[in-house]
Amino acid sequence: MNVPDPAPVARPAPASSPDELDVPFWEACTRGEFLLFRCGVCGRHYWPAGCCVEHGWAPMEWVASSGRGTVHTYTVFERQYHPAFVPPYAVVVVRLDEGPFFHTNIVDCAPEDLRVGVAVEVTFEGGDGRPMPFFRPIDGGSPIPGSKASRAQGRITRGEPS
Repeated sequence: MNVPDPAPVARPAPASSPDELDVPFWEACTRGEFLLFRCGVCGRHYWPAGCCVEHGWAPMEWVASSGRGTVHTYTVFERQYHPAFVPPYAVVVVRLDEGPFFHTNIVDCAPEDLRVGVAVEVTFEGGDGRPMPFFRPIDGGSPIPGSKASRAQGRITRGEPS
């Protein structure tokens, strides 16, 4: 007896509604923009929204981000915990170019090709009025020159700056 493959299941959106402070972030995602919370005094960026460790709440504002960063760490899931997430898949922590860390999924990259130090950029997926930010490799998915991952893979030779 042939059993048909189950229909694909959409990735679930976060179960909760965004809190009032994060509404501008999610509204920007619907426009394909990636925002970070920035201190107007020292310029330090934060995610999620919070107060500046030096200057408190008053000077904080949402600002456009480059949407780029590098893979800081990741884990590959080999077991299925939800019908929408078919293993293997990777969950990554991206160190954004502006400084903060962002937890997300990687797309357009096989888990076995993922490496710490890979340059990534934001992309938005999902419908129902709430696109989610994910990250995908750029520049062929190789670790950035001079990164720890690049040195570990032997791509930096003696005498090159680290």
